[in-house]
Amino acid sequence: MPGAAGYGEGVRLSFLVFFCAVLAGCTGGSSLDSQELPACDDPVVGPRFSDGLPGSGVSFLHDRDIQAPPDADPSIDDFLVEIAGGVVAADLDADGHADLLFTQLGGPPELYWGRGDGTFDGPDADAFADALPELGSAASAADFDGDGLLDLALGAFGRFVLLHNRGDRRFADVTEELGFSQQAGLVAALSWADPDQDGDLDLFLGRHVIRGNPHVGQITSARSQFWRNEVGGFTDQTAAFAYPGGDGGVALHGRWSDLDGDGDVDLVQSNDLGPWHVNTMLLENRGDGSFVDRLPDSGIPVLDAPMGAAVRDLDGDGERDLWFSSFGTHEVFRGAGGWSFVDVSLIWASDVPEEPEWTSWSVVDIDVDGDGEPSLLVAYGPLEVQPPDGPGQQPGEALQDQPDLLLTGSDWSPEVDAFPSPQVGSSRGVGLADFDENGVPDVVIGHIGGAPSLLLGRCTEAQRLVVRLVDPGSYNRFAIGAEVSVEAGGVTQVQEVVAGGRGTFSGSEPELFFGLGDAQSASLVVRWPDGGEERFEDVCAGCRVVIEKG
Repeated sequence: MPGAAGYGEGVRLSFLVFFCAVLAGCTGGSSLDSQELPACDDPVVGPRFSDGLPGSGVSFLHDRDIQAPPDADPSIDDFLVEIAGGVVAADLDADGHADLLFTQLGGPPELYWGRGDGTFDGPDADAFADALPELGSAASAADFDGDGLLDLALGAFGRFVLLHNRGDRRFADVTEELGFSQQAGLVAALSWADPDQDGDLDLFLGRHVIRGNPHVGQITSARSQFWRNEVGGFTDQTAAFAYPGGDGGVALHGRWSDLDGDGDVDLVQSNDLGPWHVNTMLLENRGDGSFVDRLPDSGIPVLDAPMGAAVRDLDGDGERDLWFSSFGTHEVFRGAGGWSFVDVSLIWASDVPEEPEWTSWSVVDIDVDGDGEPSLLVAYGPLEVQPPDGPGQQPGEALQDQPDLLLTGSDWSPEVDAFPSPQVGSSRGVGLADFDENGVPDVVIGHIGGAPSLLLGRCTEAQRLVVRLVDPGSYNRFAIGAEVSVEAGGVTQVQEVVAGGRGTFSGSEPELFFGLGDAQSASLVVRWPDGGEERFEDVCAGCRVVIEKG
């Protein structure tokens, strides 16, 4: 395995284990390293963002001028415009600072290197050693080969690209070398996890459409795929999903999560056009290499057109809840144990705009003010194509004035003062990272046909805990799929480390942000992807911690 410790490394780990046991109170063989977060010199009240784009060095403008490939149905142009705007926010050069990658329709992606203070260098025209496809839609970052560097996965119309991180701020196309086949359809979702628990990351590759006429609702769906990592190559294991009739659904989003709490990750596959094609699926990992759809007996009905999903225990009862974006009112389901869910859309989402032409895409859990209760950032972007049975605008007519929202509090009402100005644009992808390294999560939002939003979370008087996991003895070096439970001040929060699937079409830093309120310390439990658990007591509040598995 990569990172196997030699004699000198073993001595270092032994010392760290001793240090952890004495000072951090952990009950396992891992080390915990703490670094204090900067003091908040100008605290605000409530969740607030500042506009970080001016002076950031980010000059990206999304180019939406496209021409469909010669062999494509001309009507696919409409879908290409809509299924776009993916971003990645992650430390791609391993210098400790989060970087930015933007996909676009009219050209190759652009990459900006973070400086750690909310500013960036770039775009780096030399980052990609090979020509990359235009018609870019989705992207995510994950370390597929266990070398400790985040690689890039890119999706476009009719093409998927896997880029190996060479470690010198350069990326090389290894798609064909590793066995991936190119198939028809628009790639919309790229999410990584270790569902077979063999220590490396496998890939869910969600595809949307091959061709169709959206004005009359006639489309041909593409077939989503599941690729198993064999260390040195990938094999197509899509048959494990047992898609009905071989139809993989019109996928827009995929999110791995241990929905049933049995220790392995399952898949939430959000499928567009549910009433007309394959419904959204809750694919249970059966532990034998196969998956079964549990949505039919979950209490969740046929979903209209979910564009994205947040998966988290939102009410603190210990069960994961599901919040789907869609047209108009969101579709929200409270976990009731196992594979049972209760529809709470009319209660939890009662203050969400109900106009049917409002279209929400990314829905991302985030605690900006540090009070220990997650908020939801929702990215809105108007459709320029009239959906089937949708509102009466003419095809090609853009619907404007749909600002992004931050839903807060127990009633999930919009926080009107969260943003420095109304966030209006054709928003799609969302990525989370700490660009200015103050411990408060920041946000980048991809906009179709315009500049992105770069929103820096402002600090409050609340304590915060930022957690990063490292597993040096595994190909899954960033512990994707691990579950971290933090208890502070009588409140328990649970989050999972994910790679792709937290924002629609996008990827975020493999780092977790916990608000602790006024608590001065916390206890922390890590359930690693292989099922092992470790507990740490008296963890520093107001710190960034790195936990390295022993």
